[in-house]
Amino acid sequence: MGIFDRMGRVISSNVNALLDKAEDPKKSIDLLLEEMKDQIRSAKKEIVEGVAAEKMLRKKVDELDAEVEKWDRRAELALKADDEKLAREALMQKKRVVGERDRAEALRGEQRSAVLSMKTELERMEMKQQELAAKKNTLATQLKQARGGGGAEGLGAKPGG
Repeated sequence: MGIFDRMGRVISSNVNALLDKAEDPKKSIDLLLEEMKDQIRSAKKEIVEGVAAEKMLRKKVDELDAEVEKWDRRAELALKADDEKLAREALMQKKRVVGERDRAEALRGEQRSAVLSMKTELERMEMKQQELAAKKNTLATQLKQARGGGGAEGLGAKPGG
C-alpha cells in the first residue's frame, strides 16, 4: 500500500507553502493536480492487481475444496473395501489438504480486506483531488491577492474583524 502512503503525503502536504514558492500559483496547483491524478492511476492499478490476486486465491481455495472431497471419497471407498490402512492414509492426505485450504482461505481473506481498504483510500484520494480541482482558481486568486498586497482580505479574512 505504498502508493496510498505517498498519496497521503501529497494530499496532506502544505499546499500554501508549495504555492508560496511558486511564481505562478495556478501552474503549481495544476502540477499538484497532475501528480495526484498519476497517484490515483497507480492506486487503481494496484487495486486491479489486488483483485486479481484475490480471485486467484479464491480459485485455489475452490481447487483445494475439490481435493478435500476427493480424499474423503477415497477414504470411504477404502473403508468399503475393508482397507483400513488405505483409509487412514486418505484421511491423512485430506487433513493435509484441509490445512492448505485453510491457509489459502486466510490469505484470500487478508487480500480481500486489503483490497477493500485500498478502495476506500482511493475514494478518499479522488475526493481530495476533486476538492482541490474545484478550488484551484480560488486558491490561485487568493494567493495572487495576498502577494499583490491584498493582504488578509484576499485569504478569506473578514474586513474589520
